[in-house]
Amino acid sequence: MSTLSNTPYADLEVGQKATYSKTVEERDIQLFAAMSGDHNPVHLDAEFAASTIFRERIAHGMFSGALISAAVACELPGRHHLHRPDDALRPSGQARRYLDRAPGDS
Repeated sequence: MSTLSNTPYADLEVGQKATYSKTVEERDIQLFAAMSGDHNPVHLDAEFAASTIFRERIAHGMFSGALISAAVACELPGRHHLHRPDDALRPSGQARRYLDRAPGDS
């Protein structure tokens, strides 16, 4: 697990980089499938996946997105940053609550 950093926006510079690495494990794929509801056999069934262009099981694409989110949240800019890509599309700054989820939400 990564430790959290905190780089204030004022200190961010063009060209700065963050590194976050994780070995994808069987448990990660199973848990992501359970959490997301994405039970596509290319992720879960080795025999099916062997017949695809991938030739083997692959992790969910959004799992990769979650790892990018981890790099942003934990590395650069870090712990006080909330990544909201939709904010750039909403000049009014209005919250888009329906995109956010909390425990108990449906």
